[in-house]
Amino acid sequence: MEAKIYPKGKSDVPKVAGDLLVLQSTWSFMFVAIMLAVYLVFHYVVPSVGFLKLNNNLLTNSLENDFLDFVFRPSKVYMLIVGITSASGFLAFYVKHGITRKACFAGSAAASVAHAAALAVLAGIPTAVQHLAFPSSVPAEPEGYLDFGGNWGLALLSFAMNVLIYYSAGWLIGIGFYRFVPSVGILFIPLALLWIVASDVLWEFELQNPLTGWLSFDRPEFTPLVSAAGTLVLFGAALAIIRAFTVRAAIKIK
Repeated sequence: MEAKIYPKGKSDVPKVAGDLLVLQSTWSFMFVAIMLAVYLVFHYVVPSVGFLKLNNNLLTNSLENDFLDFVFRPSKVYMLIVGITSASGFLAFYVKHGITRKACFAGSAAASVAHAAALAVLAGIPTAVQHLAFPSSVPAEPEGYLDFGGNWGLALLSFAMNVLIYYSAGWLIGIGFYRFVPSVGILFIPLALLWIVASDVLWEFELQNPLTGWLSFDRPEFTPLVSAAGTLVLFGAALAIIRAFTVRAAIKIK
């Protein structure tokens, strides 16, 4: 990690948040660029080459929609991994350079929200170009994960909020293994899974996630406003747990 450390000032929170946002957004830019290259190859090149035609329903269905829909699921996995890896690395790094745990936590939380929004924007830009410049390359009535009847604002909001929950779930898992021995840390995996399932239920009125298929009860349909409010409650609860387990945690500085 090569985050920049500034001299001591009134508050380290904006500095930590800014550093992490720049660093993680750089990762996200490279991630979106790679996913865009994959999408372009499989969306435009492979279908034109007969012997390379796909025989994978999941991938084929994603390719039938726009880039935002294609990159949605990989983005959730990506944010889960970033959350796991950032749990220990950022905390130890900043504490080593004199930043308090509280400032590190607050800065990381602020950066995670901004990072989720930045990832949605990064994925939305090529999607907008696709719709404006190549409208014939996407179906007139797509039925993907983020089909909100052409409401781009709602699609990007759903994208950002879903990846934010996956980031917080990864953060929970990372903190569990950082704070406790592995036999205890592994218990944070089902805890994080509960966060993911709850988020999927909140957005189920438009999303089709296999995790929600495990639930036997009839899932209610929520309005976007309720889903957004529920997502913020989930995120806040995850932050409360993370803060509780890190406030007195021993920092492993190498």
